[in-house]
Amino acid sequence: MRKPIQNPIIVALDMLGKEEVIETIKELEEGKMVWGYKLSTPIFAEGVRLLEEIEKSVGSVNLLIDLQLIGTPKFIEDSIKLFCRTAVRFIVCNAAAGPTAIRRAVATAHHPTKILVGSSLSSLSLADIRFIFGAVNREAKADDFTAMTRETKAAGLYCAAEELEHLSRQPEKRDIPMTVAVAIRPDSYPDKGEHIFTLTPNQAKERGARFIVIGGPITELQGWDDPKPRTKTEAAERILAGIDEKYLTFRVEGE
Repeated sequence: MRKPIQNPIIVALDMLGKEEVIETIKELEEGKMVWGYKLSTPIFAEGVRLLEEIEKSVGSVNLLIDLQLIGTPKFIEDSIKLFCRTAVRFIVCNAAAGPTAIRRAVATAHHPTKILVGSSLSSLSLADIRFIFGAVNREAKADDFTAMTRETKAAGLYCAAEELEHLSRQPEKRDIPMTVAVAIRPDSYPDKGEHIFTLTPNQAKERGARFIVIGGPITELQGWDDPKPRTKTEAAERILAGIDEKYLTFRVEGE
């Protein structure tokens, strides 16, 4: 199949050990079927050394570091300095850190690393949201986080499919550079995992997501309907082939 130069797929490498992270990246980079990789829990286990091991073993690849950073502005600044490296394209700071800390993160990050404002609203009950934020509903807080993304000049919003669905219904409030969406599942992968609300890749793109984060359908092949893909590369290729070409950018012949 033709391979787009603007690929929206970020593979979530959660709950994998160092060796499996590196082997998965090696396999997928050979096929060039995805844009990059999300690292979260493996970073807690291996620290910054994991980034060094990836570069040593695979070379420079696009990474999104999702630690949902939260804390004082100084803590956020120090954390950004620690992870701001050539391969790291995005670092997620939790929206609950507040606009002052997010602005500090944006000011600290240097090219090519950019800051995403992370929302964890979809994982909270309404009672949790009221207790933590004082908001009466999830949608109102999602609007606040979108405004914070814009006002702090962060690169975009990192949110679940449920929040993307809400924001897509009011485009006048979505004037932010990009949205990176999680809880994305292709039609032929019925297992939603821990997600209650999911969107397909095409639905997420239609609703304005620039990147879509997909984990299990690529790293856990047994969840597919038959015939199951035999390799991670085949799974990624199947997902990419199912994305409408109007959401992809291809190299012009002769370039």
